[in-house]
Amino acid sequence: MGLFNAKLKPGRKKYYPYNRYSILIFVLPFVILYLVFRIWPILYAGALSLHEWQGLGPWNFVGFQNYTDFFSDPAGVLSAGNTIILAIGEMAIGIPLGFMFALLINNRRLPMKGVFRTIYFIPRVVALPVGAIIFMALFQRQYGVVNYVLAHVGIEAIPWLREPGWARLAVMITRSWIGIGFTMIYFTAGLQSIPVDFYEASDIDGANGLQQLIYITLPMLRRVSLFVLIITTVGAFQLFAVPYMMTGGGPRRATTPVMMYMLNRGISAGQYGYASAISILLSAFLAVIAALQFRFGGRER
Repeated sequence: MGLFNAKLKPGRKKYYPYNRYSILIFVLPFVILYLVFRIWPILYAGALSLHEWQGLGPWNFVGFQNYTDFFSDPAGVLSAGNTIILAIGEMAIGIPLGFMFALLINNRRLPMKGVFRTIYFIPRVVALPVGAIIFMALFQRQYGVVNYVLAHVGIEAIPWLREPGWARLAVMITRSWIGIGFTMIYFTAGLQSIPVDFYEASDIDGANGLQQLIYITLPMLRRVSLFVLIITTVGAFQLFAVPYMMTGGGPRRATTPVMMYMLNRGISAGQYGYASAISILLSAFLAVIAALQFRFGGRER
């Protein structure tokens, strides 16, 4: 008789006055797009990683040779090490600063919270190449604002983009500045979900601000912190635009991440099978990192 006249089985309670399969009509467009633009590229890259292909002609099956070649490639291993160093530095700078800004914004005594929230989040709206160009000008050795300020406190001009160590630090600072607003929003949402009664009860018991932070705020933000750590890790290991615009991967390949190395080997050198193997290794590495974070971060029942 139609969707709205479905018969009910005895002893069972029907909560929705329509056929459950009608929901598939609304879900199907997303499923199709997800399969075409997410699942299919992964399967295609996985198959291509087992072959040797230069963009034209048939695929030559080589098995797992592309994977073993990456671990024996000094440039590939260097790019992996650069990615780990830059990712750890970005998270070490960005996550604590984002949490600190969230604490400041969540302070009940702070006036004009909306203005400060907007100011802190503006870097996230800026495109990554634009942010990289801005900081490339700030870190310029002779006329950059950073060295200009340092000169007024007695520090000589630092070759930010010409020395490997300083170039890595410049990339970390730039990426952290861009991602602080994103981290701050999640921590702010987590702080606002903590019941005020907890803080009021602790005030009655005589707890100070540091004790409230350690025994109330941080434990209640456990799930939010784990989520922020995971998405920050995934984003940090997908580093490409900032070092590409600021340093071009130099000096001496010190800021060449895996994504840039994969692009160079795939498009520039025409080794698409090798580049696909790198992408699969990176995806597997991120999956393992996320699983370990879930494992050691703990799960609430």
